[in-house]
Amino acid sequence: MINVSLKTLSITWLCMATCYVIFTYYSELTFSVKSLLASTVIIYVPYLLQNQNPRIIREPIKHVVFQQGYLYIEQQKINVESINRVVLSKTPQFATFTLPYNYGNDGKLIGFNFPNGDYELFKSYLSKHIQNVTFID
Repeated sequence: MINVSLKTLSITWLCMATCYVIFTYYSELTFSVKSLLASTVIIYVPYLLQNQNPRIIREPIKHVVFQQGYLYIEQQKINVESINRVVLSKTPQFATFTLPYNYGNDGKLIGFNFPNGDYELFKSYLSKHIQNVTFID
């Protein structure tokens, strides 16, 4: 799925709404609130779906890599010494990993979901590589 920010969607919707108002004014068509509301739903559906579908990583140990004092997750690079708390919890569907005090390059929280069966192994993997870590459940 395409990663779309709320700011981008809002700007897109504003441009589209402005074009719609200008078009209806000059073409002498009737202005329809229903059309404007329908376009709002169409524009914001990707954002709503993106937030409803949690990203599940099948192999968390391969996804989180430690090298030369840094933790690497995708394009994110974090100094291990700056990590002191890790959210690691289980739900009936999946387990969750988040770094609540360490944000990514884009200013978003770093985290993902993974299968419950990997919970204990992943927790020991993190404990081994991050000294004095506190796990938040």
